[in-house]
Amino acid sequence: MGSPSSRTLPADLTPFIGRREEAADVRRLLESSRLLTLTGPGGIGKTRLALHTARTKHRAFPGGVWSVDLSTLTDPSLLPQTVSAAMGLPDVSSTSRTEALIDYLSDRQGLLLLDNCEHLVDSCAQLARALLRASESLRILTTSRQPLGVEGEQIFQVPPFTVPLETSAVAPAEALLRYESVSLFVSRAQAVFPGFRLDAGNGPLVARLCRDLEGIPLAIELAAVRLRSLSVEEIVARLDDRFQLLTIGHQGPGAVAGGLAGVLSGGHRGSPPPRRRERRAGRAARRRPQPGVRDLCPRAGRRLRPRLPGGEGPAERGAGALRPGGRPAGALARHRGPGGSAGCAGRDRRGRGAVRSGDRAVRRPGRALEPVVSPVDPGRPQAPAGRPR
Repeated sequence: MGSPSSRTLPADLTPFIGRREEAADVRRLLESSRLLTLTGPGGIGKTRLALHTARTKHRAFPGGVWSVDLSTLTDPSLLPQTVSAAMGLPDVSSTSRTEALIDYLSDRQGLLLLDNCEHLVDSCAQLARALLRASESLRILTTSRQPLGVEGEQIFQVPPFTVPLETSAVAPAEALLRYESVSLFVSRAQAVFPGFRLDAGNGPLVARLCRDLEGIPLAIELAAVRLRSLSVEEIVARLDDRFQLLTIGHQGPGAVAGGLAGVLSGGHRGSPPPRRRERRAGRAARRRPQPGVRDLCPRAGRRLRPRLPGGEGPAERGAGALRPGGRPAGALARHRGPGGSAGCAGRDRRGRGAVRSGDRAVRRPGRALEPVVSPVDPGRPQAPAGRPR
C-alpha cells in the first residue's frame, strides 16, 4: 500500500443546491466542536452537506481531511480496518489498526468524516472516543440517523428543503425557483432531459410534486430521473405508488437497497433489503386515500405557521403541515431511523436544523427551538411498529 493520503474526499457529480444557512451553521459548529454529528432520516441530505462542509473547510485542517463511507460495511469489527484503508495507512501487523490510527492522528490537525454510521453506532462511538482522546487537534464529523452518544458530541438535525405553499402554485417560475426543492428538481431534471424548462404550464405540477415529496432531496432526485420516460404530470399522478415509481434509475451517492422504500425502512447497500417491511409499508400507503408522503407515517409533526423564503411573513398551508421557512414536517421528514431516533424532531423559527449537545437543545440567542426527541433507550420496551406512541 502506498503512502497515506491527506485528502480522500470524493468529487461532486452533480451541483450542490441550497443549504446556504445550514452549511454556515455546520461550519460554525465544526470550529467549536470536536465531534459533530449530522442527523436526520434517510435521503434528507446528510452526506451531501457533510462532504460540502469538509471541502469548504479543508484549508483549516493542514494535517488532512478524510472521508470514509460506511454504508457497505456490515461487520462492526472491521471498522478500524475500513477507516485506515480509506486513509491509505500501511498494514502494520505488529500493532492493531486502532493503535495505528491513533499513532498517525495523534499529532495531526485533521478532519475525519465517518459517513452512514447508523448501523454501526456502538463501534463508531468507541472509535471516535479513542481517537479524540489521543489527539487534541482532531475533529470528527459524522452522519447518522441517530447520535453516537459520545460525551461532548454536538448534534445538528438536517432539515428538508423548502417547498412551495399551495397558494404559491400560480407563482411565476422565477419565484418557484427560490424554493430549494424546486431548484433541485429542475437541476436534476435538466441533467436527464436537457430540454426541460420550468414554465407556467408545468410550474404548478412541479410545486405539487415537491410538496407531496415533502422536500426530501433523495425522493425529489428519484422523481427527476423518471423524466426519461414520463412527463411531470404522469409522475405526479403516479405518486400514490411512489415505492415502485421512485426506485428504478438511481445509482448515485446515497442509493440504498429498495430505493425510496429502502430509505424508509433503513436499508443499506451491502445488506439485504427488508422486503417484508417494504411491501407492508407500500400496501399501507396505497390503502390510504390521501396521496401525500405524510400518509406513510402516523407520527406526523404538529402543524406550524410557515414562512416564505426571504421572510415575507407567515402563510397557511391548509390541510398540510409545513415547518417555518416553507419546510415540511411530514412522514419522510419525521421517519424514525434505527434506534427509534426522530429524523427531524427540532427546528428553529427560521427553518434551520436544531443543534443539540448531548441530550439538551442548544438555544441560539433570540430563537426558540421545539423540544428535541432524545434517542430511545434500547433497553426500554418499544411500541409496535406503525402504532403512534
